[in-house]
Amino acid sequence: MGTFNNIGKFIAKRYKAIIVFWIIILAIAIPFAPSVMEAVEYNMLAMAPEDMESMRAQEYIDANFNISMDGFSTIIVFKGEGQNSVLGQELKEAIFNISSDISGREEMPNNTVISIYTPLLDNYTDIVVSGIVDVNRLANGTAMLIFGMPSMYPMLWNITLESGLMFYGCGDAFALNWIAIHDIDPDANTTEVDSLAYEATWDEIELILDIANVSAEFQDLFWIWYEDFSAAWNSTSGDPVLVDNPLEREEHAINSAFPGFWEDARQYFEDIGLEDLWPIAGEIFNRTVEMLDPLDFVDPYRVNAVCHTVVNDIIQPYLVQIPLDLRAPIEDFIHGFQQKWDDNTTASISSNWTLHLIPNMTQERQFVEELVPPLVDALPKAGAEVVEAVYALGWDQWSNSTAFNDTVILLTHETLGDVDDDLILEIIGLGLNVTDQQIREMSIELVLDTSLVDYPIPIPEGILKMIVNVPSNDTMLMTITYDKLPDGTYLDGSQYIPQVREIIRQRISSLSGIEVLVSGIDGITYDIETSSMEDMEKIDPVSIVLVIILIGLFFRSLVSSIIPPSIIGMALIIALVGIFLLATYVMEVTNYVLVLVMVTMLGAGCDYCIFILSRYREERVLGKEKKEAVIEAVTWAGESITTSGFTVMIGFGVLSVCSFSMVSSIGISLAMGIFIALMFALFFLPSLIMLLGDRVFWPTTIEYVRERKKDPSKAGRMSRLSHRYFEHTARTSIKYAKILVVAAIIISLPAIYVVTNLDTSYDMIGTMPNSESKTGVNDIVDGFGGGMISPVFIAIEFDSRIYNGTGEMTDRDDLQNISDEVLELNLSQVFDLRYFPIIEDMCDDISTMGNIREVTSPTRPYGDTIDYLNFDNYTILEQAEFLLMMQKDMSRNGSGVMIQVTMEDQPYSEESIGTVTGLRELIAQEVEERPELVAAYLSGGTALMYDISMLVSGEFNLMEMLAILLIFVILLIVLGSVFTPIRSIVTILTSVIWTLALTAIVFEYVLDDQLLWLMPIVLIVVCLGLGMDYDIFLTTRIREEVHKGKPMKEAIVDSVKATGGIITICGLIMAGAFGTMTLSGSVMLQEFGFALAFAILLDATVVRMYLVPAIMSLMGRWNWWAPGKLQRTRTSHLEEVEEE
Repeated sequence: MGTFNNIGKFIAKRYKAIIVFWIIILAIAIPFAPSVMEAVEYNMLAMAPEDMESMRAQEYIDANFNISMDGFSTIIVFKGEGQNSVLGQELKEAIFNISSDISGREEMPNNTVISIYTPLLDNYTDIVVSGIVDVNRLANGTAMLIFGMPSMYPMLWNITLESGLMFYGCGDAFALNWIAIHDIDPDANTTEVDSLAYEATWDEIELILDIANVSAEFQDLFWIWYEDFSAAWNSTSGDPVLVDNPLEREEHAINSAFPGFWEDARQYFEDIGLEDLWPIAGEIFNRTVEMLDPLDFVDPYRVNAVCHTVVNDIIQPYLVQIPLDLRAPIEDFIHGFQQKWDDNTTASISSNWTLHLIPNMTQERQFVEELVPPLVDALPKAGAEVVEAVYALGWDQWSNSTAFNDTVILLTHETLGDVDDDLILEIIGLGLNVTDQQIREMSIELVLDTSLVDYPIPIPEGILKMIVNVPSNDTMLMTITYDKLPDGTYLDGSQYIPQVREIIRQRISSLSGIEVLVSGIDGITYDIETSSMEDMEKIDPVSIVLVIILIGLFFRSLVSSIIPPSIIGMALIIALVGIFLLATYVMEVTNYVLVLVMVTMLGAGCDYCIFILSRYREERVLGKEKKEAVIEAVTWAGESITTSGFTVMIGFGVLSVCSFSMVSSIGISLAMGIFIALMFALFFLPSLIMLLGDRVFWPTTIEYVRERKKDPSKAGRMSRLSHRYFEHTARTSIKYAKILVVAAIIISLPAIYVVTNLDTSYDMIGTMPNSESKTGVNDIVDGFGGGMISPVFIAIEFDSRIYNGTGEMTDRDDLQNISDEVLELNLSQVFDLRYFPIIEDMCDDISTMGNIREVTSPTRPYGDTIDYLNFDNYTILEQAEFLLMMQKDMSRNGSGVMIQVTMEDQPYSEESIGTVTGLRELIAQEVEERPELVAAYLSGGTALMYDISMLVSGEFNLMEMLAILLIFVILLIVLGSVFTPIRSIVTILTSVIWTLALTAIVFEYVLDDQLLWLMPIVLIVVCLGLGMDYDIFLTTRIREEVHKGKPMKEAIVDSVKATGGIITICGLIMAGAFGTMTLSGSVMLQEFGFALAFAILLDATVVRMYLVPAIMSLMGRWNWWAPGKLQRTRTSHLEEVEEE
């Protein structure tokens, strides 16, 4: 008693300084209190400890796979009415506008919007249009190689031969004539010899042109060349070195004349309308001058070499369109034809002229016929099909545009699926030089102008069902994700939900029959946050008004009714700042703390204030002065509320040992709140009483209360009834003590059965407030399965590398590259197919379990098993689509495989939790039985929730025993008794058991809800603390009366009579405060509110008023027994009474 007596004296002396101190603290705290809303965590799963099995699995997956474990941040659900209701044009235009608006918002940085249209469909359309262009190019290139190249060889060969005759035949003739004329007349000057040689060579050229049967066009080129050559020759007549060396002079003249002639020839081809032929002719001229010389220009094999080089140059643009690793068979075909051409080229001498015999048309076609089969055998299936289809056109039809286009259409269908023929013809009409920009523009036009119902390109079901609920097609999803922040965490997209909803509202206002809901993690988080604020807006005023009314009725005072909630309101502001600091710098704090702290502090804090006020009034009524009454109130009531407060803090504080920060943050925050409320009740309230005096009871006066205490007939009817009721209650409890104890035991038996067979739920989504995001979740579950929100990821590590691909193709833009890879490699070169049966067996075992909607893996890229042993039976596009998804399911080191499981039910339902346990058992068995498997990891929201529940349930016994032990020790020390603490704990647990049983009945059988798994755990520990309030208030008063020398039963009656009203009104206040939580939209808060309100009400009105007096009357002096010096209450007079 001495400690609290000293505290009372200190307050009486320093009350003004104490008031100023708390006001200063409050002024500092006020600006920071609102920040707590942003500091708390609204996602329970984000608070999970990192050492759990599912978190370790997630860490492995994050480190080894290119898979986001967070899923989509925001999911927008478009819900239509009837079949194909979300595939229409109007909704598509709205989705495009929504996507554009969101992507263009500066205040929503680094977001990626995904719908069936963009980037999925427009990227896919890009790929298909590009594929059609590539098929057309490949078909044209193949036709050029098979038919065009052999057909052009005779023409190219003749042009090459005639070019050699022109450049070097003219030059040789000129040089030889110059030498002959110079030998005949050595004294002739150079100019004369040049002139004579010019005339003689002219005559020879005419003879050459006649014998060689050169075309008229080429004869004109001969004369153009001859003039350019002779001019270049004559220009060196003054060069002393070249004049004496006619062969060098010839070479110099050819090299000097060629550039000018090349330009003259280009102009000549243009003038005669053969500009299309010029590129080939110009290339032949270049190669002839480069590769031939005056000594071998008539060598047929040298002419062949020039011709081959020119052909290679001509077909090079076609070759670059073919994947690099496929070029070898094509080049073998080209080289094979050229070799056969060389082998069948002959030469003979006649009349001093060399005559050449080259292969004829029949021979050329025979060459091709012999070379095509080896080419087909050397190519993969896709390339072989192109060669066979083009070769099937034949020599007569390959240049027929209609027939050729039909072949391209056929190849497109085989390669890309059933694409609309008109679209293929439109793309063919763009020609071979189609740019990426043209492809992009055509793709955008197709996506914009064509609905999904009439889309000219077949959309793989695997792509469609990612966003649309195939086959009903009445629900479509649109997602928004955000890039990772520099610290590796993800941007909180919940802050943008209002903007997203406003954009959608504006864009769909004109649509009928379409409901749009914004959900996903961001939508859920935002709605929970909004609901929390709405809950506080509803609960706070109701709680405060209820408290004011009850306190006002008890004290019959307006001022007294306002003081406790005002003081606790001040304490609450400081507590919120403490929670803000805790959440910002120490640990993650759940948003549920905000409501729990408010109602707990309001209930318990007002109780503490009422006990101080009531004891002060009692002492003033007995005639003590204000200062003495304050000291006495702090001495006796202060000890009671401090003991009660610390037991409550212990009850809450033991939650801090839980590894799950949601639970530990509730415990720490509530303990901190109770401590602050206790400090205000113990120091600020007595200081305020010292300042205001009896005015705290205005308009009631102390004299008015004193008169009615002296003369009960003057008291109000309710006051008289109250005193008679509590006296009757105490006497009845004593008289029928054994019956009451037995009745309590009988009632407890079925309650214990109900509690031990509780079927609790993990359904966090089900406990959410009714909101847009929750409705969206339900639509997602109905349309796509609950696992769409939070799938289960199973990572399997093999003993060796299973994936041999290169690069990380993580985007649909890489499909073209993957298409090339499919052409270049078969599947066995990309994957070690020996492991695929193991993967498929596991997938098959998983799919046969209950509650499984879909299983994806490398053997099931889109949920259905693929024929991976005959992979080339699929179209190129299908192979590319499959390969992309298969690659995404592989780890970065190539030895890990991802299996993704989508469940039918929502991820946190009891059935889904059970499915996770089954999956873990299955993969553990697989690892044990298959030596190829090194390890297996299972993660995802469902697994995380299960692990959290197991963790908390496993630590619950420790928390419960720790709370019981600490409360027992405190009560043992404070009360100086061994039995009373045990009796207190047992009676409180009795209240908890009855409460849990009734709560289960009300919520499970009446309201058709399930108790959340967390509720019984927290309720037991919290009630162990809160329930001690009234037990301590009553017990300490009984001890006080016994301490004054009263017999046990008289002490019980007087104590119940004195404290019954206070305990009841305090119970009503605290129960009312907790009861307001039932106004919350959250089922979990409703359950907590109902259970805590009922437990407190039950404890204050039944257990404390009937059961506790009954037990204490039976135990007599043993209520105060303790060994040695621990016993604080003298019981000798009790022993005498018991003996009498």
